[in-house]
Amino acid sequence: MPRWLRYRAKHVMADPPSLGSPVHLPELLALARRDPRRAAARLGSAPHAVQVDLICQIPPAERPKLLEQLPEPERIIPALPEGELCFTLKATGVHDSAWIVEYANDEQVTACVDLDAWSGYDLDSEKLHRWFRCFVEAGDDTILRIAEALDPEVCVWWLQDRMIVVQRAVQEAEFEPPPGAKTLDGTYFLIAKRDGDDLATPLRLLTLLYESRHAIYERLVLGVIAELPAENTEWALRWRAGRLADLGFPPRQETLGLYSPLRPGEVDRAAELSQRTEAWRLPVWVPPLPVAAEDAPAVFRAAAALDDEGRQAFLFSLLALANAVAVADQLPLGDPESVPGAMEKAAETASRGLEELARRRGRSPEEVLRSFPLPFLFRVGHALDPSGTAK
Repeated sequence: MPRWLRYRAKHVMADPPSLGSPVHLPELLALARRDPRRAAARLGSAPHAVQVDLICQIPPAERPKLLEQLPEPERIIPALPEGELCFTLKATGVHDSAWIVEYANDEQVTACVDLDAWSGYDLDSEKLHRWFRCFVEAGDDTILRIAEALDPEVCVWWLQDRMIVVQRAVQEAEFEPPPGAKTLDGTYFLIAKRDGDDLATPLRLLTLLYESRHAIYERLVLGVIAELPAENTEWALRWRAGRLADLGFPPRQETLGLYSPLRPGEVDRAAELSQRTEAWRLPVWVPPLPVAAEDAPAVFRAAAALDDEGRQAFLFSLLALANAVAVADQLPLGDPESVPGAMEKAAETASRGLEELARRRGRSPEEVLRSFPLPFLFRVGHALDPSGTAK
């Protein structure tokens, strides 16, 4: 990540969050490594919003030690942005992160699967299985809640990937169960697809559903028998696309226009487009942007001349552009470096376009930034150097 994306108090924050006495992130992180209990006591005295902000600035693998020492982790964990929870759970591992999942809300858990369990337009078998293992480790009540929150198409696809289900006919008195099959009710017999797989995770989920959510149990096992994996993938992809759009990640076909060539007269038409980008709930923590940093890209320096409302609109426009770049470039959304990397590319490419239009039209960068949408500046910058075209 470039240095301008890592700038904190020096260029942006006049008064970094303090925890009673002035404690900045490096000091808190060093204390957390030496004595997590003392660090959590210092952090726990701060307002919840400050706690969430500082937790998100700590490397994901180091967050659990601090979270588990907080006086109210059950209030802080559900307040973490969805992507930050995903990064934390991935970095921590299945067994060590189960207690965090217990406190996570349904939207966060669903987002973890949406962000990390897909590869392109297909569900990723191993990643999805790791998430279900994590959910089961979180306890019976948690896995039941998650089973109701997740799309049934995802659950059926996962079960189809792990097992074959054979249904015994009601009148079939001479039925012989398949070798190695397991059953919970004498009607549905489960056979592992992989040698050596004891089906421990799927069986735990299905056992709990059979005992207390029988309608969901029937829906899933019948789905394994009768539904096509390709159709489940298609429906799951539709539901996922809608949720990702709510988090600011548009469908990929809508993002590829960022790499389309400019047409004659398009510069004049682009100046008439609306600049407004509505705010939305951010799935990842975003540091204050370095609008005053001398080595920041030109769009940040130009944004420094905007009023407060203009800078707020610029922030969400840049984040929307970064998310679109991440989707267009098919970056893994569950990777903590993907969105910052996309933001770096978005800012630097748009800056190239900003400087080019300012030169061509004899206007200041600030005037160009006020006149042209950031996605169009990105397209101009990309036209100058098309080496980063999405594949």
